[in-house]
Amino acid sequence: SAGERRVRLQRRRGATGRKGNPKHNLLRHGGVNAVPGRGYAPSAPTLLAMITALGIAQICSWGSLYYSFPLIAEAMRRDLGWAKPDLYLAVTIGLIAASLAAYPVGAAIDRGRGRVVMATAALAAGLLLIMWSRVQSLYGFYLIFAAIGGLHAATLYEPAFAVIARRAGASGAASPR
Repeated sequence: SAGERRVRLQRRRGATGRKGNPKHNLLRHGGVNAVPGRGYAPSAPTLLAMITALGIAQICSWGSLYYSFPLIAEAMRRDLGWAKPDLYLAVTIGLIAASLAAYPVGAAIDRGRGRVVMATAALAAGLLLIMWSRVQSLYGFYLIFAAIGGLHAATLYEPAFAVIARRAGASGAASPR
C-alpha cells in the first residue's frame, strides 16, 4: 500500500517528525511494532527485564510499606505505650490517603509519567520509613502513615500494571513477542 511504501522510504531517509523524533512519522503511518500514542512496543527481552524489575520493586514495596506494619505494631505498642486501636487507626488513615491519591497518580500515569511517579514515590517511601523509625508522637505517626498511604497509590500493583500496559500496548501485555 501507499502507507507502507511511505514508511519504508522514511526509514531509508531517516525522516524525522515532530520535535525531531525519527519514530513519529512511522507511528503516525502505522509502522512495524507501533503502539498508537505510545511509541514502539518493547522487544520480548526488554519487556521481560521491565516486568522482572517491576516484580522485584513490588516485593520490596509491599513488604516495606504494607506488610511491615503488623510486624512492628506490637513492638511499637510496648515501647511507646500507645493503645492498639490508636496504632491501627494509622492504617485506616493510610488507606484513606491511598484512595484520595489514586486519581492524581492514575492521571499522571495516563500522561506517560508512570516510571517517574513510581521512582519518586519509592524514594519518598524510603525517607518516610526512616521518619517512621524515629517517630515519638502519635499525631506525627498519623501524618507519616497518611503520607505512606498516599504512596501506596503510586508504588503498589495498580501503577505497576498500568506502566506495563502503557509500555507494552494492548497486544504486548497479553504475551511477550
